[in-house]
Amino acid sequence: MTDKAQRNKKYYESNATELNAKRREDTKRKNEVFAKLEKMKISNVSELDIFISEIKNRNNSTAQPTTQQTDPDSINESLANQFPNQNQVMIKEINVNDHQVNLSKKYIERQNEFRDLNVQAKAEESKALCFYGRSGTGKTMLGKAYAEKYNFPCQVFTCSEDIRKHDLLGSPIMEKGSSLFMPSSILQAIDIANKHETKTCVLILDEVNTLESGVMKNLNENMNWLEGIYVPLVGKKWKLNNDSKIIVIGTMNPNYTATNELNRELESRFNFKKWSDWTESELRRLFKTLKLGSVYTDCLINLNNQINTAFLNDEISIDQDSREMVKTVEAFRNYQDENLTPVEAMKEALEITVISKYGKLDDPTEEKLIRSFVDSIFPDEEETDDTDPNTTQGDL
Repeated sequence: MTDKAQRNKKYYESNATELNAKRREDTKRKNEVFAKLEKMKISNVSELDIFISEIKNRNNSTAQPTTQQTDPDSINESLANQFPNQNQVMIKEINVNDHQVNLSKKYIERQNEFRDLNVQAKAEESKALCFYGRSGTGKTMLGKAYAEKYNFPCQVFTCSEDIRKHDLLGSPIMEKGSSLFMPSSILQAIDIANKHETKTCVLILDEVNTLESGVMKNLNENMNWLEGIYVPLVGKKWKLNNDSKIIVIGTMNPNYTATNELNRELESRFNFKKWSDWTESELRRLFKTLKLGSVYTDCLINLNNQINTAFLNDEISIDQDSREMVKTVEAFRNYQDENLTPVEAMKEALEITVISKYGKLDDPTEEKLIRSFVDSIFPDEEETDDTDPNTTQGDL
């Protein structure tokens, strides 16, 4: 590992307690602000913007400046002009057919994941299946590919430490001057499952372990589909029909910054499967699907092995994942379309997809090492075009 990377590592290790405490304090202050906004029935940024805009318009339309209202009752009265009756806020209509998956890239099943998902879905008391592993290995893509294979519609709820409990339900949006309630992906999954011909919807909870513990508790409560989820803003309960099903797929990147352990209640809803890194044989199968020839398949696998070995030896601070290798192949094809030779095209592709990643670190030592790896993978003599001209793109 370079001196700079080593210094960064030591800094985070020695200050981990302080940094985590600061993050918790920042989150606490943020939650206090949101709590105050909720008391004023301002549940998201859109409503806050409406309120601020209304105050500005009022100030601009009168000769004498007005004092900003801070009393909750006065602010509620102000918001009532935008929401005259909270129970009559219109709900954004969801088109079931808009949520069919149509991947432009072919998915390669690696670890019998579709079989495992089918087993979970057919169980009498079906549980969600959570795939955990490092980023860039195709966990989210596998959920979409599963939905596509069985013609199930799909919803993705992207989790993060910034998600609050009302985000699990949805938020008001402005559309053509009117305020509509946009149900969250979770509520949409219920509607879609009830209405779709398969009576099923796939719901991907992406990076579920980034949620704060309090939000995890709310998420667990909001997974009681058959009992229903009530949203006071619109006075409606979303309830899953007895003959409908939601197949929940979780993903987790363990041991990453800003991740948390699942609380016991939410964890009990899942079974877990480790999602391992791609093996060399799997990468070769991937590149074959991408219709990359043997010469450049060997080049990229050689490079991948050198980079990941250097990472394990602490010579560099960032490793390589399979998603980045797919981007390299796609860039390679695009450069070939610009009438570059195969070697020229691959070098340009690696420049923008691999070398640039290390160049951004402002660490010349790491970038220099990566460049030496790239220079070492090419054959001594320039090869002829090593790809099928009628290629089809693929993915993880």
